[in-house]
Amino acid sequence: MPDNGGKRLKEEYETIDLLEILRLLKKNLLVILAVTILLAVAGYLVSTFAMTPQYEASATLIVNSREDQAAAQAPITNDQLTSATKLVDTYAVILTSDTVLDKTISNLNLNMSYNDLVERVRIESVNSTQVMKITVKDTDPERARAIAADIVEQAP
Repeated sequence: MPDNGGKRLKEEYETIDLLEILRLLKKNLLVILAVTILLAVAGYLVSTFAMTPQYEASATLIVNSREDQAAAQAPITNDQLTSATKLVDTYAVILTSDTVLDKTISNLNLNMSYNDLVERVRIESVNSTQVMKITVKDTDPERARAIAADIVEQAP
């Protein structure tokens, strides 16, 4: 306990008057409403005219090795699951390669470069399983769907 010279510290409390706060809010109600409406209108205008909508198309695939497919009736082992999960990472590299995406650009007559397309494509494992999710973002929902479908068609 700190030594304060034997003196007791006097604590001062400032009371808050609820009626005073309500009077202050009532007095400035027009300013508060005007600022709120102005910011709401500004947000609407920005989202309507300045922002381009982005659409996503997704496809999911189950990744199995050839051994897994051959032994479909046998129980699945932990090694097979680990192998399939690692295959998702391998497939992600393959499906975002210039070979696959350049073919997608050619198949769909897209007016974009490989670098533009690869930035729009995200491939990931779903919860560290053998399920692979391909997601494509684009300003045109139909083009996003077509790109995702074309990538799925090229999946090994």
